[in-house]
Amino acid sequence: MNLTAACRSEAAALTVAQVAQILEVDVRTVSRACDEGQIPSLRVGRRLLIPRLPLLALLGAAPDMDEAGPASPAFATTNTHNSTGVTTNATAARPIHLAS
Repeated sequence: MNLTAACRSEAAALTVAQVAQILEVDVRTVSRACDEGQIPSLRVGRRLLIPRLPLLALLGAAPDMDEAGPASPAFATTNTHNSTGVTTNATAARPIHLAS
């Protein structure tokens, strides 16, 4: 999967493998970035999923983006805990750095 395909997709979430393909990095790099809060993610059982629209926003891409590419730089996310004790990710204004 590439960024254009992700923009055109109607899927609510992407797998770690799909995001690794988009970012052209190893799946372990994506998993680590999710664990560190750099990529918004959620766990469903043992499965790690990345919500498509927040990922596109993180990459500066719009769901209807054309071949021109992203319009703005990416931003990182940080983990936050709500009152029910559920960990979620919130967007923060700091650039992400994904090392393979």
